[in-house]
Amino acid sequence: MVQTILSTRIHVLTALVAGAILAVCATATNAATLNWNVAGPADWASGGNWNPPGFPPGTVDVADISNGGTAYIDSNVGTIQRFEMAAPVGTSGFLEIRSGGSLTTNNSGNTYVGSRGVGVLTIEPGATLNVGPGAFYVGRRGDGGAHGDGTVIQNGGSVTVGRNIDLAQNDANT
Repeated sequence: MVQTILSTRIHVLTALVAGAILAVCATATNAATLNWNVAGPADWASGGNWNPPGFPPGTVDVADISNGGTAYIDSNVGTIQRFEMAAPVGTSGFLEIRSGGSLTTNNSGNTYVGSRGVGVLTIEPGATLNVGPGAFYVGRRGDGGAHGDGTVIQNGGSVTVGRNIDLAQNDANT
């Protein structure tokens, strides 16, 4: 009887561990780049404002705002992998972090404002942006002749960067 109960507990524990491993693997494989799809100002936290639609960017996702639209954050939207504004050549993207808004990135890669186009990030009083542990680039030169223009307007709030802030980053080969 005791051996049967012990055996059952081991099987249940094994099933729980296997389920947890599958959940972690499924999350890692669901990492995506989500593209902002609203032309005017709209709420970052609304899943319908992103392509593919459904959920706003999460811990393993990259947020790309490059369609000329403006995403605003007015609550704690949690952590994403990183964000990039104006990634393709000739595009633009705008992000406003408003009072009470908070965004954190967790990638050791780079976060860009104005990668190959025009990007503007505005941080209002009472807003929080945490970028790290990767670098935070504002503007970019190089990359086959593509030049990005980035602007950060900090009217208050706080910005914390884990590694460094580079203004007008110069890629190798230029």
